Amino acid sequence: MSIKTKLFTATALAAGITMTAAPAYAAQDQPAVDVLDEIVIAEESSMDSYDRDAWAPNGWVDADDTGCDTQQDILLRDTDPESQVVDEADDCRLIFGTATDPFSGQFIEHDRDAEDFGRTPFDIDHIVPIGEAHRSGAADWDDQTRQEFYQDKDNLLAVDAAQNRAKSDADVNNYLPPNQALYCDYVATHVYIKDKYDLTMDQAEYDVAASVLADDECHNTVAQPAVAMSGVEQTDVDANDDDSVEATDYETAMDQPLDWAKDNPVGAFVFIAAVLLMIGIVVQGRRSADRR
Repeated sequence: MSIKTKLFTATALAAGITMTAAPAYAAQDQPAVDVLDEIVIAEESSMDSYDRDAWAPNGWVDADDTGCDTQQDILLRDTDPESQVVDEADDCRLIFGTATDPFSGQFIEHDRDAEDFGRTPFDIDHIVPIGEAHRSGAADWDDQTRQEFYQDKDNLLAVDAAQNRAKSDADVNNYLPPNQALYCDYVATHVYIKDKYDLTMDQAEYDVAASVLADDECHNTVAQPAVAMSGVEQTDVDANDDDSVEATDYETAMDQPLDWAKDNPVGAFVFIAAVLLMIGIVVQGRRSADRR
């Protein structure tokens, strides 16, 4: 894997809900490879008790008293300031703004005045997804901590909606963005958030994170919030031709093939195609031998 230029470029949720303070310790600006060593490796917990509504019962809210809700704050933070047109009657409402999607390198235009505008083409992505947090220790959190995590801007980035959905609730073992130039910062933010909230990693996830951060270009990348990935220039993009880069967990693929294939349809297709190709080669070889 060749990794190119790296990119460097609350208080109240709603009436009656008080946010808990952010975790006291977050290893920001320390080498991510060192912070990774502090993360506990453990098997993921079950999703049986998972209830996404408990994480954001009121959706996006103004959790840090900026006057705008979190979604609006991230859209304004992550689109090009020089491109922005903001509603004069509502300083939070982005009418027009552009950005290069950090995940794919695609140029994206948010234009509320467009005739076909139905929703913003940006999704606000949780770099460490909600479901992944649940599996990694958050199953035992109270509702206030879950709501804090949901609104935490350190873990949020405006990205192409299609990429956000392709990623779903995957950890770094099952999804890395097509933009390989983002790998260092993407994994470093995962490490930062997992450390900040005392979340665990399973062995496969840890191994992928360690492999990326061991690369010469990533070794000195610091643990950092998601904002480090915003403001991508297209000249910084090193995107694969594929729609996504997925690291296949082959142990799971073999032990639980139906569950793995359901969660990784593209990977399943490639895996099955490779198996069929190998079978074809073997059969053809035997036929050739029989003819001799």
